[in-house]
Amino acid sequence: MQVLGGGTLLSGSKVQFRTDNSRYFCAEGGGGGQLNATRTQPSEWETFEIIAPDTALGLPISDGQNIRLQCSNGYFVCAEDGGGREVNATRRIADSWETFVIEGVQGGVAPAFQPGTFMFTFDSMIISNTRSRHNDTDYASLSVAVNDGPPQTVKKFIGNLNNGTYTVGLSIGPIAIASPTDKVAFNYLVVNAGHQDNAKIDKILTDIGQGLSQAGTRAAISAAGALAGAVVGSTVGSFIMPAVGTAIGVAVGWLGGQLTGILTADCDGTVAIEQVGVTGQQLAGMLAAGAPYAHWTYHPGSDSSTGCGSNSMYFCHWSVQRLS
Repeated sequence: MQVLGGGTLLSGSKVQFRTDNSRYFCAEGGGGGQLNATRTQPSEWETFEIIAPDTALGLPISDGQNIRLQCSNGYFVCAEDGGGREVNATRRIADSWETFVIEGVQGGVAPAFQPGTFMFTFDSMIISNTRSRHNDTDYASLSVAVNDGPPQTVKKFIGNLNNGTYTVGLSIGPIAIASPTDKVAFNYLVVNAGHQDNAKIDKILTDIGQGLSQAGTRAAISAAGALAGAVVGSTVGSFIMPAVGTAIGVAVGWLGGQLTGILTADCDGTVAIEQVGVTGQQLAGMLAAGAPYAHWTYHPGSDSSTGCGSNSMYFCHWSVQRLS
């Protein structure tokens, strides 16, 4: 196994695997099919993100930890039946069959933090199942906050969309990060809302994004130096916003209350929401390879009402890059 950019193996590192006869593991098509060992030169399909579910992004992985391998298009590597059969790259969600134990890892230190400016981007999304019967009318937002500073938010009407791949292209930056202990929270939100004017939707999405990011930067930094999940509360209850990963499952009730007034049809609803909470030190690790850090997140939505479509399925791509 080789880590792109060299250095310590971190949760979020991009890695490549070479066999004894110098062939590289390949997720055919970038994921969604078989895992083979047929390539003599590594490229995108031969590159995997190694994620340790018990270690925050950008922090070192220890010997004996559980890890997961995510392909370049977001699928996870799976040992069918937990082992003893073929190995594929076909799972959208990682569970026990997609979890492995890493052995022989030498202890390492996190990369040194360097102050700088960064860009946060909600790049694109893939819709494999709409919430409405035919087209979802999608609006998206992206918000970023650092420490106690005022959050920044950008919004966009994406369009009336059926299944397919769509560019979002929302970016915020340059954002200055001065210390390894700086707290950074950024989130994106996609809502299917086909029966309200843009100005009202923009205001509500801004309020939600900024409120979530402020809650994220208030979250305590754990002993490991990672930003913990944020507790978000309102008159309709509270929940813990994960530090990374889809939040539809835990936030659906809260979101319904926040979105009152724009979700006026049975088929309206949230189809994607994620907040990423990191420290300056974690950003240093995520970008240690010298390239932008990019990630896919799967959003299995909540069921829509009878007569609409069904459970929405969105797949969102976000990235972070250093500007200076």
